[in-house]
Amino acid sequence: MLALRRFILNRRSLRSCTIPILIGAVIIILGLFQLVMRRDDTLIQPVDSKNGNNAKVKSEDQKVLEKAFGSPVKDPVYSVPVSPLELVPFYDRFIDSKRKSSWLINKNSYYKHFNELSLDDRCKFYFRTLYTLDDDWTNSVHKLVYGINDDGSDEAKELKKDSDGNPFPDEQSEKLYHRKYDMFLSFERIRAYDKCFMQNSPINIQDVFPKKDSKPQRESVQSKLIKTLNVTFPSTDTQNYKKYDQFEFERKMFPFVNSFTAETFHEIMPKITSPFGKVLEQGQLPKFNHETGKVDEFFEYEYDPIKTFWANWRDMSTKVCKRGIVLSLGSNQFALAVKFIASLRFQGNTLPIQIIYRGDELPQDMVEKLMYAARSPEFKPVENSYDNSTNVPQELWFLDVSNTVHPDWKNDFGSYRSKWLVVLFNLFQEFIFLDIDAISYQELDKYFESAEYQKTGTVFYRERSLNENVHERCIARYETLLPRKLESENFKNSLMFDAENVLNECDKLLTTEEYIFKAFFRHRRQHQLEAGLFAVDTAQHTIPLVLASMIHLAKHTSHCTHGDKENFWLGFLASGHPYALQKVYSGAIGDYVKKTDLNGKRQEAAVEICSGQIAHMSTDDKLLWVNGGGTFCKHENAAKSDWKKDGDFNKFKDQFKNFEEMEKYYYITPISSKYVILPDPKSDDWDRASAGACGGYMWCATHKTILKPYSHNERTTHGQLIEIDADQQARINAVNTVWSHANKDNTRSLTEDEIKKLDTSSHE
Repeated sequence: MLALRRFILNRRSLRSCTIPILIGAVIIILGLFQLVMRRDDTLIQPVDSKNGNNAKVKSEDQKVLEKAFGSPVKDPVYSVPVSPLELVPFYDRFIDSKRKSSWLINKNSYYKHFNELSLDDRCKFYFRTLYTLDDDWTNSVHKLVYGINDDGSDEAKELKKDSDGNPFPDEQSEKLYHRKYDMFLSFERIRAYDKCFMQNSPINIQDVFPKKDSKPQRESVQSKLIKTLNVTFPSTDTQNYKKYDQFEFERKMFPFVNSFTAETFHEIMPKITSPFGKVLEQGQLPKFNHETGKVDEFFEYEYDPIKTFWANWRDMSTKVCKRGIVLSLGSNQFALAVKFIASLRFQGNTLPIQIIYRGDELPQDMVEKLMYAARSPEFKPVENSYDNSTNVPQELWFLDVSNTVHPDWKNDFGSYRSKWLVVLFNLFQEFIFLDIDAISYQELDKYFESAEYQKTGTVFYRERSLNENVHERCIARYETLLPRKLESENFKNSLMFDAENVLNECDKLLTTEEYIFKAFFRHRRQHQLEAGLFAVDTAQHTIPLVLASMIHLAKHTSHCTHGDKENFWLGFLASGHPYALQKVYSGAIGDYVKKTDLNGKRQEAAVEICSGQIAHMSTDDKLLWVNGGGTFCKHENAAKSDWKKDGDFNKFKDQFKNFEEMEKYYYITPISSKYVILPDPKSDDWDRASAGACGGYMWCATHKTILKPYSHNERTTHGQLIEIDADQQARINAVNTVWSHANKDNTRSLTEDEIKKLDTSSHE
């Protein structure tokens, strides 16, 4: 009993001592923690970007500075952060110090480097810090410049002034301006936008830019990031982003899009005209049946404020229609548009069509006549012997995007550039674009089934292998747009292949996309992609199209290549998204003739086809489509001007009895579809036709065999001469006949009674 009593007393004494001991231990731990925190704070050295004396930067900071700003800092301007990612190395060094001083078993998972944080935290820091560094940041190509050393050119003189035309007061101001408004930064921002808001598991944009009346949320990770920023760059205002909301953010990200809010989004939506001329109420949209290609109902889209503009546009398009055809059309292309519609009716196309334009580009009478061509049973294809002909009315919709484009940008989308409005603001989830003079000889929905499209959500086609180069200055500009190390490390944005490896790899081992990258960036061969027909899944690839448009709209790259075509694959390249080009180069279609001006010493034998069309073949030698129409010449006034030519052109004119016969040959006689020549891309076997017919738009492709050097009878073949099989020729000839005979003068406006009758029958 005595022993038991002593045990109980001892336990009570121990219990009475435990509480003070625990309290003391907690106080000691907290004290040690505070000491560690103070020690770690001293490891974050402030960078004095305004002080020109770089000797004050400690030697242990040099590695961090090099990682942040790309090279040893020799000029104070280059230690001024212009991207949020340039602050990340300082934060990571802070985390390294925490890990070294911590006794936690899980310290590496508790103290995370920036690239180990959640996407939500990385995106919040990135986009909020844009306003911390400079709330005058912009993605407007009107203000942006390319960050290359180009002092010797005429264009460099323009860079001695700001976007308003004011000269810089000194060299440092000029350098800082060029750093702040570098085109690369806009591409970095848009890629971050893509990663944060458009790809798998996107974050809520209202978490980044909370509504002003929302309850403040505790954000411990953001507090650490801001603390690092405040200590490293003490003059910054980390709360500056709170002055702006998500819609002001969208305005700075994409200044060519008209201003809007969730409540006014319907005001910038396209104004839509139905196939029978009914103009839908602003904000009203058709909903298509994917199986029939016809409209089942109409609906109003409600903007989702937790998503971004482009995510909403993508979702809205998905609800409207899964797949369709999109066209760019000007008032001077009416005749070609009638031919295009006639060929689709003849081939039985059932995909709906959207013509995207701005109000003043298409006159109302032209719209009404196109409706007639698309819907009227009286508009029939010319009779021919082809057995499988049809006359299917087309579902032709008109989308006026005048309100979608910001008024300040209304003059930026003329000529070739109007195509960007089509690919960006159409209302299909997946679209196939065609030039108005392009003709497909396979069903259009087959392009969505191609191996390239199934793999990447895109299919593009190769251009002629013309021997024309890109200026090295342009190559340097394009190179500045590609993702850099900090971006790759922290947002996993990178090219779809290893660029350095591709540039040094054997050509035979490269994919088509790698090969064109090397041909363009290493050998400066300009012509790679032919943009007369291509297909894109916008559910996957909205942002690459935005970047492609910016390259074309930017002043100092708009002229670097011919028209818009190369900008498509360059936009995809810069975005890091996968894309695919069908590997066969384009060629010339028609009847071949033997060449006579040959190299006799090498026993050269050659044939050529001269054509105004660009022919695109499949890998199994089937003709897929042509660009340039179905007759000798697509240009309306070319025959009249050519008939007036003398000299060498007389040889061409002599084959015709009179002008009327030549005019018929130009515009009515379908092109021959017997042969296609695909020249050897390494032999420079494309030449502009010497006769200069069709206004000089004729190109000649050569197929040849040559005696191998030092050989008696061994010959080498350059290019391919492909004979189109009889069955495909019959289809091609029939389509070209319909195309060539379709006449704009055979169209008119539908009467009200016709419209009522056709509208009723379309819903039966």
